[in-house]
Amino acid sequence: MKVLQLCLSVGRGGLELYVFRTYIELLKRKIDCIAVVKHDTFLQKLMSSENLPSINLDRQSHNFPLFSARKLASIIDLDCIDIIHIHWGKDLFMASLAKRIASRRVKIVYTRQMTITSDKKDLYHRFVYGNVDLYISITDELKRLAQSFLPMPAENVIRLYYGVKSPPEMSPQQRGTLRESW
Repeated sequence: MKVLQLCLSVGRGGLELYVFRTYIELLKRKIDCIAVVKHDTFLQKLMSSENLPSINLDRQSHNFPLFSARKLASIIDLDCIDIIHIHWGKDLFMASLAKRIASRRVKIVYTRQMTITSDKKDLYHRFVYGNVDLYISITDELKRLAQSFLPMPAENVIRLYYGVKSPPEMSPQQRGTLRESW
């Protein structure tokens, strides 16, 4: 299995850090993956600073990114990608087009970290979400909203909390001392 982490966001916040950490975690688990990011962004510079390989893809158009979708489809085919993991909603349409253009059968997994505020069941969203094979929300409320507002089967929407490192083990005496200090 080979995973493509896709995030063309120009931001420099939690979403981009989540992409970075997910990529590192997949590599630690010996899962073959590549990252496709926008050139000269926080995420691309972060990847470079850690000597993590990434492919640069600059989208020419947000509204109809056909040329970018062709480039992404080429990456899918050449690198034998099985799963595209999308983190930024603005990449969904391009990835949906690339999925249709690529000669390889590929699945799309979309992790959503933001709320959905309105119904998304029009023709455009039926096309986009019709290409999403798994939708990951980070809270039960986001899962409920996705199941309510999105045109996809409820069983394709799951909740996966952010992973956090476990605190070190403490003896009952250490816990007592810590409680008293608070």
